[in-house]
Amino acid sequence: MRLKYLPEALADLDAAAAWYESRQEGLGDSFLTAVERVVRRLLAFPHSGRRLVGEYRYARILSFPYGMVYRLESDSLVIRAVWHAEQNPESLRSRLDSSGP
Repeated sequence: MRLKYLPEALADLDAAAAWYESRQEGLGDSFLTAVERVVRRLLAFPHSGRRLVGEYRYARILSFPYGMVYRLESDSLVIRAVWHAEQNPESLRSRLDSSGP
């Protein structure tokens, strides 16, 4: 299975890692390591995330208040968002409902 991050998901990931790094040196790297663990799990068990809306699933990033929003497309795991648990869920719904992949 291939992994694909959509541009907005990469922007989410970069912003979160930068925020954590600005709070404590090395914390941004710890966040990215936690993300890598989730990605490895999802590549091995792609249906392990809980269903959200439509074809989208959510997998929590352990030790951080974030999760990965993704869907499966043929042979790919497509990451649509790296979402903070306290963000407005309607904003996420709008992103998922918007046109594009």
